[in-house]
Amino acid sequence: MQAFRGTALEGQAVTQEPDSNVLLVEWPHPDDLLPAWRAARSLTDTTGRWPLFLTNDFTKKLPPFVSPDTLARLDTAAGTVDPWSSRELQPWIDHTPIDAENLAETIRSVVRSRSVMSRLEPEVPRLAQDLAATVELPTTSDVVERWAFDRISTDPSLLDQLLDPSGAALPSRYGDWFAPEGVYLALLPTRSPWLPTAWHSYYGINDQETLAACLWQWHQAWGAELVASWGTMLQLVVARHPDFGPDAWTLAGQHLAVGNSLWISRLALAWDLSLRDTWFLHARP
Repeated sequence: MQAFRGTALEGQAVTQEPDSNVLLVEWPHPDDLLPAWRAARSLTDTTGRWPLFLTNDFTKKLPPFVSPDTLARLDTAAGTVDPWSSRELQPWIDHTPIDAENLAETIRSVVRSRSVMSRLEPEVPRLAQDLAATVELPTTSDVVERWAFDRISTDPSLLDQLLDPSGAALPSRYGDWFAPEGVYLALLPTRSPWLPTAWHSYYGINDQETLAACLWQWHQAWGAELVASWGTMLQLVVARHPDFGPDAWTLAGQHLAVGNSLWISRLALAWDLSLRDTWFLHARP
């Protein structure tokens, strides 16, 4: 493709899927997606196409020609539907009573979440004592986690313990991207970051309009743009991220609703999302 000259995609063959308006570029470096994606993304205004990485299996499941009317209806829904009221995105809440005997262990399970939060484990007895003095017991695990978030995110002495030896705030490696074998860069005939849902599916959300609405809201709030869809996984880049405060807590709840196979506490995920320029969502059978 002429537009690819001087970019990471120069020299890569471009093919068109039969009975489809999608172009495909085979990408030989599945562990290094961003150079190709950024090259194609920078040309979206010129090509009129949104780049999205797919596995070889999913390129064989691309729908036939997607009409402009279909895209227009999906675009309207993306900006008007409230995805967080959808039944399939309602969070699961553990209502098991938490009393004084298991309060410390509940807090420990929240901070011991394969993240830098584990550095706060020595603080668990003090946190449990403070929580017992402020929250009526028995309570529930979601109340405990929200209390721990509010306390940690506003306590400078605790936040300092989350920094690495150089004083830098770093995310965990939990949200690192997955690299499948055999990937293609699909060039989809839309300029909108939320409309690739017309061509791909994600196990975590069955409804195209709901997924498009999630992507629309995240794009408006955080400049989120979809890079790859692996069927049970979504990978995005973002232009900005929330401070480690209420916005990060809300965003973490949204991620856990869309990616219900993210085995990480909401507290730890909120910390990661306040620092990461890439997102990883996972929902599997």
